[in-house]
Parts: sequence; structure tokens; C-alpha cells
Amino acid sequence: MGYSSEYYDPQKAHEYYEKNKQLKGRRSTSGWSDNKKNAFSYVKNQINTEKKAKIKTATTNIRSKAKSDKQSISDSAKASKSAISEAAKEQREAFTEACSSKVKELRAKLKEQLKGLSKEDKAELREKLNATIADIKSAFAERKQGVTAEAKSKKQDITDSASSKKKSISSKASADVKSAREAITADAEAKIDKEYAALKSAKIK
Repeated sequence: MGYSSEYYDPQKAHEYYEKNKQLKGRRSTSGWSDNKKNAFSYVKNQINTEKKAKIKTATTNIRSKAKSDKQSISDSAKASKSAISEAAKEQREAFTEACSSKVKELRAKLKEQLKGLSKEDKAELREKLNATIADIKSAFAERKQGVTAEAKSKKQDITDSASSKKKSISSKASADVKSAREAITADAEAKIDKEYAALKSAKIK
């Protein structure tokens, strides 16, 4: 029985064997004719070349998807943190406006209360108002600080979550690349075994 294979070209097989006849595979070709050895060396090289191309493609696709997924996570995290920062800024500005409005209101009332009072009473009333205003400003300042701290905490949670998700994606990609490489290699080895068995029983002088 003769031998034919999608991986086999007699002329190219001879050329390949001449260039690589010093290399020895794990499958014994002891007692085979040179032509038979040529055929097996060439076929094995074709399969391994195909294997390398498949591994490269699979690796590129897996890593490309992982990169895209991680970028999506980064973009989403960035957008979320930006929204938190903007909301916190608006809230602080609202507190500043509320504080200013409250102080203006108290000073307007003081102006009315000061009418007809003695110099001493006016001084006492002003002192009380200044203390009240100081307390109001302090309270609003604390509220603004609380808004800033809360926003910072939320953004840190988002950063930590995104980092964890990206690490998981990287780990999965590495595992997927390893699995793909193993599967493709196993498939290639099975093909070589098949070709080896076919050549072993083939009649090639």
C-alpha cells in the first residue's frame, strides 16, 4: 500500500530531510528507507508548523480579548469615579451656598435687631452672632469633609474591584493559553502518530 497525506509532498519531503536529517524524533524510524524517513520528517515538520501557527493564533486571540475586557473594566471604573467626583463637588458647592445663605440671613436679622440698642448691647449681640456664624461654618465644613471622605472611599472601592477583576481576567487568560497550547499540541501529536502509523505500514522504497 502506498502513502499519501495532505501534509506530504515527495520533493519537499526530500529537501526537508536533507536539511534536517541530523534531528531525531521520539518515534523510531530505524530500518526505514531514506524516502520513508524523508516523508515522515517532512510530514512531522508540516504538522508542527501548523501547530505553532494555531498556538500563535489562539494565544493572540485570548490575550487580545483579555486586553479588551480589562480596558472595558478600566473605562467603566474611570467613568464611575468621575461621576462620584462630580457628585461630591456639586454637593460641596451646595453646602457652601447654603452656609453663605444662612450667614447672610443671620446678618440681615442682626441689622434689624441692632436698631435702638445701646453700644454695649450691640457689641454683645454682634459677639453672639459671630459665635453662631463660626459654629455654622464649622458644621458645614465638617459636612463637606464628610462628602470628600465618602467619595474617596467609594472611588477606592471601585479601584480595588477593578484591579481584582483585571487580575482574574489575566489569570484566566494565562490558563486559557496554557489549555489551548496543550490541546493543540495533543492534537498535533495525535496527527503525527496517525501519519507515523500510516507510513510504518506503507510501502515506500
